[in-house]
Amino acid sequence: MAIKPVSKLLRSFAFSLSCTRKRRLLVSILAPPILGSQIILMTETLTMMLKKGIWHPPSLGIYLTVIVGSYIFMGMQSLLTALVMEYLVRPRANHKLVIILSSCIFGMLAGASISFLRSIPTVMFTGLFAGLILGLILATSFDADQN
Repeated sequence: MAIKPVSKLLRSFAFSLSCTRKRRLLVSILAPPILGSQIILMTETLTMMLKKGIWHPPSLGIYLTVIVGSYIFMGMQSLLTALVMEYLVRPRANHKLVIILSSCIFGMLAGASISFLRSIPTVMFTGLFAGLILGLILATSFDADQN
C-alpha cells in the first residue's frame, strides 16, 4: 500500500470541505483549539526531552485536560474567527494566499488573547502555526470551489 503525498491528502480532505459551508464552519470552529493544544504539548514534551534527556509523553489525563482547557479558553475565538473567515474573507478572496494570510493573522490575534496563560511570543507563535495549518486546508478547499 503506497502512502499518498500530503498534497493529495489535503486535496481529498479539502474536496470534502468544499461540499458544504457547514462542514467548513465545523472544521474551522473545532480544529484551532485541538491544533493549538497539540502544538503546546509537542513543544513542552520536546523541551523536557532536550533539557532532561528523557522521553516522557503526557499522560491521558494531562492530554484530555489540555484539550478541554483549550476549548474553554479558545472556543469563542475559534467561533468568531470561523464566522469572519467564512462570511467576510472567503467571499472577497481572489487568491488562496489571502485566505492563508488571514488565517495566520487571526490565529496570532487569538493566541494573543490568552497571553495571561503563557508568554505572548509562545501563544502568538502557537496561534500563527495553527492558523497556518488551518489556512492551508481552507485555501485548498478554496481551490476546489473554484474548479
